[in-house]
Amino acid sequence: MYNNQIVFVEDNQMVTDSLTVAEVFGKRHDNVVRDIQALDCSKEFSLLNFEEREDTYHINNRRTLYHLTKDGLMFLVMGYRGSKVAKMKERYIQEFNRMEQYIKSGGFRVPNTLQEALLLAANLEEERLLLEEKVNEQAPKEEFHNKVLRPGERRKACESLH
Repeated sequence: MYNNQIVFVEDNQMVTDSLTVAEVFGKRHDNVVRDIQALDCSKEFSLLNFEEREDTYHINNRRTLYHLTKDGLMFLVMGYRGSKVAKMKERYIQEFNRMEQYIKSGGFRVPNTLQEALLLAANLEEERLLLEEKVNEQAPKEEFHNKVLRPGERRKACESLH
């Protein structure tokens, strides 16, 4: 899965995508796309809950994918059967509900003005710089670990002493 989350926020809306659905439900992506395209729902429901996109993550393998709302996902997977599928349906429902609570609690907020966006960007850059500083502080320890503490390297170092 190219994304650790099965539900994410896109254009101020909680969604999942057909690639994630395929992975979570153990199906081929082309079969999930076929299932979406074959759904017998109204055009209005389809337009509101299934957004066709081009997969830009896999540049060498351009393909169609869909973003699905919670309602779209539920409509799609209602026909999927089996105990593993039931667990995955529950996982999706829990994740959509968790994300909804997170947004309602103010944990996620999309800026409404240019000033808010700039402030958010500045805060994110500050966090990035702090994380980069921590990584740089850890670099000597990581180098030590890689050279001295790795079993293969330790064995080689001991052999070179003899």
